[in-house]
Amino acid sequence: MRITTLILFLLSLHHHPCYGLTQQKSVPIPSSTSKTCVILYHKPADTITSHTNQAHDARPTVYDSIGLTNTNTNWHSIGRLDADTTGLLLLTNDALLVHAATNPSSKVTLTNCTTTASTTYTFNKVSKRYEALVMGHILEDDKDDMLKRLREGVYLGEKLGVTQPAIVNVMETRKTTTLVSIEISEGKNRQIRRMFHAVGSGVIKLHRAQFGGISLGDLKEGEWRVLSAEEIWNGLGGWPIRELGKKKNVEENGGSGHRRRRNNNSNARLSSRTRDGVY
Repeated sequence: MRITTLILFLLSLHHHPCYGLTQQKSVPIPSSTSKTCVILYHKPADTITSHTNQAHDARPTVYDSIGLTNTNTNWHSIGRLDADTTGLLLLTNDALLVHAATNPSSKVTLTNCTTTASTTYTFNKVSKRYEALVMGHILEDDKDDMLKRLREGVYLGEKLGVTQPAIVNVMETRKTTTLVSIEISEGKNRQIRRMFHAVGSGVIKLHRAQFGGISLGDLKEGEWRVLSAEEIWNGLGGWPIRELGKKKNVEENGGSGHRRRRNNNSNARLSSRTRDGVY
């Protein structure tokens, strides 16, 4: 079924304004896009991952930097990066994709308008790999078991609890610092910085190198490009290119077992753990 779906949405890209831009770096994004579009951005430091700068200082937002501020399309980041964190950031106009990829317990069911076939997407573990320059001299055979603690789970306090197991490897040991690769499948607030602080170290620089099956490739800091349909399909769990703005009655299961119907716009605010959409 997924092969048929892939063929259908590849054929539909002929009239998609974004997908003439794939592999072209830092070109203007169309002001209005009616289908799923995902932008890969190499975020520089001192750039804010929000629509407004609450501090009202000179730092631009990622939307300012890419030219997405004054458009007819609602853009969202798939996950966030701190202002001082660099690296891979995905931006999309498909709010259901954001919901599916950033809520580990969520399920999104998409129905193909042509075939009426439905596919349920569950993003239980979207791995994110970071490279962190941390304080201290860390070795693989560390007697303090710092790496073991990071790999098995670290307690971050009553509110955040214990982190899930992480893949942690030493990339380079320097005089007073260590470059570490760490892969996690959660998105707790400032998680990696908190993890290293909890084991007695601290993050000096943090860079995200990979999200799911998507990496930066040869994108330089500050550059962006539109992902191809194949990259989205392979890198984000077989997610299809959807016709956005289509309205459909959505059933949300309440805690008491009753059903509540509401009109679903693909860019509407998302709160339920189960969402439906069309493509």
